[in-house]
Order: sequence, then C-alpha cells, then structure tokens
Amino acid sequence: MDKIREEFEAWFKSAHTKNTQRIDEEYVHGATERLWQAWQASRAAIKVELPPEHEQAYGAYDGAELRYMLKQAGISYE
Repeated sequence: MDKIREEFEAWFKSAHTKNTQRIDEEYVHGATERLWQAWQASRAAIKVELPPEHEQAYGAYDGAELRYMLKQAGISYE
C-alpha cells in the first residue's frame, strides 16, 4: 500500500497546490482524502487474469514472484 500512496502523492503534488499532510492515515484536507479513496478504488478495479504457468507465451515465470509484484502495485489477480 505504501507504493500506491507514494504514486498518489507524487501525482497529487504535481497536479495540485494543496498539501498532502496527514493525521495518522487520513489526509487533513477532505478533498485530498476523497481523491485518495478514488485512487485506491481505481487500482482495486484493475484485475489481471494470470495464465497457467505452462501456457505463458514468453517462457516460464515465477508465479509467486509475479503475484507479489502485482500485490505491491495494488493490482488484483485471479
């Protein structure tokens, strides 16, 4: 989740003048908090269907490593 928050804050700071100050896990500015919630929902809506490892067109891959990388990016998979 930290990587997703870092990406959000980098985008937010480049597009807006309001700060990203937080108290605990919630942004102080209400609009920033709502944008953060929308950002998280947009990432959660992305879902990847993984092919069986033996059908991978570009060679074998480490399924556990791929699932870890997708999770770190905030992307769901089946």
